[in-house]
Amino acid sequence: MSDAGSIGAALVIFAFTVYKCGVLRRVPPNRKPAIRSICAAGLFGGIAFLFSSPLAAVTFDRLVGVPNLSIMLRNIAGTAGQCALYVMILYWRYPRDRAWRGVRRAMVGYGLVVATLILLAALSPKVAERSVTEFPTAFARMPFLREFVVLYFLVWAFTAFVVVILCVRFAVENPGGQRWMRTGFCLLAVGFSLIMTCHVIVLMAVVAQWYGVDLVYWSVTVAPVFLNAGGVIGAGGVILVPAGPRLEAAKEWSVRYRASLRDYRTLRPLWLALRTVDPAMVHAPAFPWEWFNCESRLFWRVIEINDWLHQMGAYHDIAVADSAIARSLDSGVGGANPTAVAEAVRIRMALLKRGRGDVATQALENAQLRDGPSEHAKVFIDECAQLVAIARVFTSPRVDKIVREASTVVLRS
Repeated sequence: MSDAGSIGAALVIFAFTVYKCGVLRRVPPNRKPAIRSICAAGLFGGIAFLFSSPLAAVTFDRLVGVPNLSIMLRNIAGTAGQCALYVMILYWRYPRDRAWRGVRRAMVGYGLVVATLILLAALSPKVAERSVTEFPTAFARMPFLREFVVLYFLVWAFTAFVVVILCVRFAVENPGGQRWMRTGFCLLAVGFSLIMTCHVIVLMAVVAQWYGVDLVYWSVTVAPVFLNAGGVIGAGGVILVPAGPRLEAAKEWSVRYRASLRDYRTLRPLWLALRTVDPAMVHAPAFPWEWFNCESRLFWRVIEINDWLHQMGAYHDIAVADSAIARSLDSGVGGANPTAVAEAVRIRMALLKRGRGDVATQALENAQLRDGPSEHAKVFIDECAQLVAIARVFTSPRVDKIVREASTVVLRS
């Protein structure tokens, strides 16, 4: 991986770790162990990615005056990160008490491995500076460094194999209701399969050096491709498991947002026609965020329309409404909702009557029962749905025709 890619990945991982440390303060106690393991994996993984950059590795080695120290620290941090990832998966899958038994065994085992790696690194002779990819095969015959390399890659390959088995098992056993966790485990299995392939290739190249066979190309060029691909896919699995439910919630919010925006725009013709009743009642957003909150704006639009309809109660003529219903039913209304057409006609006739200053003779005693689009509209969702149905036909040619006919009848009478 290039310097920019390695350092960029390290910075992203460190930022994610800082975020999770903040989350750790707010989560309930039963979730803290899993979050701690994620924080530990992020810390060690960030160090490993940082020292995967040749620029960062060489700069660090020159500062401390010890060649290849950054590579050894990278491998040690990577081994500790393996332990943290394994612990994280156990806490994801099992209850806290059951997971703790496996966690203790993992911490003891990986603790011994890390201690052994530190000892081998301390006993190893000083050698010339090498890059991360060249290090395993370049010192495959060097005392202590040989054991250091073999132990590191053996542990990594074994851990990757165990994680793949666990993730496949968990993905199969996981109920369908937790599809995000199942998908995350599948991604982890694929990612660690590629990582395991990388480390097996490097191990084969190291062993081949002992027998004089040159497989450096496979170790230096081919293996990192599997490692980088596996790291990206595995990171996607790690992120997807906790973030999956939030993605589902974001998808549901997006559906609600689009529906609210569609209804808000559909209600505009009806809202514009009724706004002349009392323009002062138009709600002015108190905060800037309200301009972008479609659900809030839709709520206020429905409230305003209902309030204006309530004020229009004195102009509703029940006889005209019943006549409009009869006309719409007789004509079929071109596939539209007959009740919505009748309500639209009633509102438009009331607006015309208000414009002329007339008051229906039966309106006052029925105003309280007819103060909205329907006397049964008690819930906001129902009110919104009925108003949207009315708004869709409010300016339709069919309603225009019925209003003209009804107006002619009223004027003649």
